[in-house]
Amino acid sequence: MFNPQFFYIAFYIFLALPIIVFSILIFTKLSAPYGRLSSAAWGSAMIPAKIGWLIMESPSSIIFMIFIATSNSVNSGTIALFIIWQIHYFYRSFIYPFSSTHSKPMPLTVVLSALSFQLINTYFQAGWIYVIAPADMYAGDYLMSWQFILGVIVFFTGTLINRQSDSILKNIRKPGETGYKIPYGGLYKWVSCPNYLGEIIIWLGWTIMLNSIIGFAFFIWTISNLAPRALQNHQWYLANFDDYPKDRKALLPFIV
Repeated sequence: MFNPQFFYIAFYIFLALPIIVFSILIFTKLSAPYGRLSSAAWGSAMIPAKIGWLIMESPSSIIFMIFIATSNSVNSGTIALFIIWQIHYFYRSFIYPFSSTHSKPMPLTVVLSALSFQLINTYFQAGWIYVIAPADMYAGDYLMSWQFILGVIVFFTGTLINRQSDSILKNIRKPGETGYKIPYGGLYKWVSCPNYLGEIIIWLGWTIMLNSIIGFAFFIWTISNLAPRALQNHQWYLANFDDYPKDRKALLPFIV
């Protein structure tokens, strides 16, 4: 049985945690050790990156399917939100891992940590839409509201940035090449991690669409995780490439 009292108590704990996470990542320079920041610090048990991404991301797609299939609050708005969520997470779960060039194994501890977050976060996002939110919140003229229209524009702007940036990274090496190279094109002209910037913009759009603190929590979590990693990736590029463009910022063009 879905307990609204437990939902809100757990949610406000969840909302407070990003401040702690952000502080730890910034001041300790700790980072999830995958990709160019790979490290043995998170344990020796490793799994293939493609399988790791599948395990981490797929619960977000599947749990939303379960919520909408069992909900009494299905209307045009909640269906639209379901489709928008799946545009991101179905792609991330079942397409991106097997079309990407990730080759380095991932620590199992990282996979399990990300899986835990996805389970908890999706419980809050889907639970709000399909159980907790007022019955008429996403019904009627919601699809014509400024919140939905603006949120959709922001969401798909972030999606375009994110996927274009991923595509540039995917195609950065010629056949037979190995190692890391400096990415060029798209927003890489201005920042080292436009894929992370795109992800942050995606969940800003989601926040606007939901018009709820529930969506805002996901947005804050995204910043707390990706902003420190962007700074670390930027420093890694500067340390490993003498010809790295000095005018690039880490995450926000012309700012930081």
